[in-house]
Amino acid sequence: MEITRRGFVTVMLAAGASTALGSRWSDDAIEWHTISPTDLNGRGWAVTKPDFGRLPAWAEGKTTAGVWNNGTNAAGQYLDFVTDSPELRVSWAVGSGQLAMWHMTAAGKSGLDLYARDADGSLRWYAVAGPGGQRTENKLIARPPDPLTHYRLYLPLYNELTELSVGVQQGSSWQVTQHDSTKRKPMVFYGTSIMHGCSASRPGMAFTSVLGRRFGLESINLGFSGSARMEPVVADLLAEIDASIYAVDALPNMNTQLVRERTVPFIERLREKRPQTPILLVEGRQWTNAWANPGRLNGWRESSAALQEAFNTLQAKGVNDLHYLGSQDQLGDDSEATIDGSHPTDLGMMRYADAYEPMLRKMLVG
Repeated sequence: MEITRRGFVTVMLAAGASTALGSRWSDDAIEWHTISPTDLNGRGWAVTKPDFGRLPAWAEGKTTAGVWNNGTNAAGQYLDFVTDSPELRVSWAVGSGQLAMWHMTAAGKSGLDLYARDADGSLRWYAVAGPGGQRTENKLIARPPDPLTHYRLYLPLYNELTELSVGVQQGSSWQVTQHDSTKRKPMVFYGTSIMHGCSASRPGMAFTSVLGRRFGLESINLGFSGSARMEPVVADLLAEIDASIYAVDALPNMNTQLVRERTVPFIERLREKRPQTPILLVEGRQWTNAWANPGRLNGWRESSAALQEAFNTLQAKGVNDLHYLGSQDQLGDDSEATIDGSHPTDLGMMRYADAYEPMLRKMLVG
């Protein structure tokens, strides 16, 4: 179609009007909704310390410092909401000024990650907001088209969240939605930095969150970077959550001796408190450069053998509904799925989810 000079000017004026309108929404006509912890999904406890943390106050001083400090991070929590706003904005603050790590992006460590439901009802990635500092104010995250109304906003993986607000155009509808845990109990994941979300590029790519979307279930992330060592108090914490499954993936943080000493009593303690809930015991991933590092390969083989021995002992003792997931396929066999030999990239996170999924489906049907 031919556009005359006059027509071109008209088009440009219309575009300018649209831009001005977008600016007016951003500056003058945004209605802000302050988000409280009770609005969120992916929480094991209604009240935590700090407010957007992952552990109850009673655990302070009872867990190791590593578990407690990592528990202040917001990993795995998310906000489900419905709005017809033509613009979405976010403001948030984090507790640490270390917004990124050498092996993890600022978006993943300290940012917000937005998913939206498509015409078929599937949650699909839509937009991400990286931090501009410890406090990020009035940041445009999306200008969605009319059909998009249902959203999920994932919180920072490796930072404490201290404030969160979502801005919509004035007059737009707004509703926070939550899972009904009385009908569909959450999946609870306990483990290491890998489960915590290191080194996903953005929060929604942590493999526990990937699995939550695949199953349409709430997933609770109790990954504690460098600190998953099967202490009895952690078994008590897990047991406080009425779950559909418990996944225990702590091997990468434990040496062979700890695996032998702690696995059986940890699982027995959890089973005593939750006699009917399926438990998945997960063999640790193999280092992706173990092919060239005999020490790492031998250490992995020894700890994996100790875990298998513990599993066999538990079965012989009659522990029911206990399952085992080997390390095969967790990171693939091409050495390409991590950033440092251990922590998964997004490719590695998807492979982790792929490895877990068949076993979880079997357990949930079971």
